[in-house]
Amino acid sequence: MLLQASEIYGIDFGKSFMIGDRWRDVNVGYTAGCKTIFIDYQYDEPLHSQPDYITISIKDAAEWVLQNQQYIV
Repeated sequence: MLLQASEIYGIDFGKSFMIGDRWRDVNVGYTAGCKTIFIDYQYDEPLHSQPDYITISIKDAAEWVLQNQQYIV
């Protein structure tokens, strides 16, 4: 699905962020080359790859993106 979006919308994954609350979200973002943010809702699942940032709220994730967007542009 990400590859289709990249082709249709011209998304540069190296300049993108993937935010998710499951290990699968982090893995997909990592594999695509995105910066990854994991929102930890304490699910009983281990992470399979290390995200760039871990938080407990979408608000904090958004603030981290805004603070770090200059490194990607």
